[in-house]
Amino acid sequence: MPVPTYTGLLTLSFTPDDPCDTTITTDDGRVLYLVRSKDRADGTRTEVFNGEKAVIASLQQSDTRIHAWDVRYCQQTAEPLHKWMRTSINPLNR
Repeated sequence: MPVPTYTGLLTLSFTPDDPCDTTITTDDGRVLYLVRSKDRADGTRTEVFNGEKAVIASLQQSDTRIHAWDVRYCQQTAEPLHKWMRTSINPLNR
């Protein structure tokens, strides 16, 4: 699903107001993204879904490295968060 583009002001609502478990909607009630976090045996995993409930990104706490996180975006292979963020000023622009 392509990222929606808007001209003008866009108001987003986070319901509930919890960055780990929220639904992000437009002011007309359209669901843009869902964010869900789960504690699992292999670490905490946060997934971001688009409006069609397809996973578009995930962040997984590594079970093998202390304080390490792996990120996966747009079906790419998971890589360490620090490496993914360092790749460019805008890591989504790959």
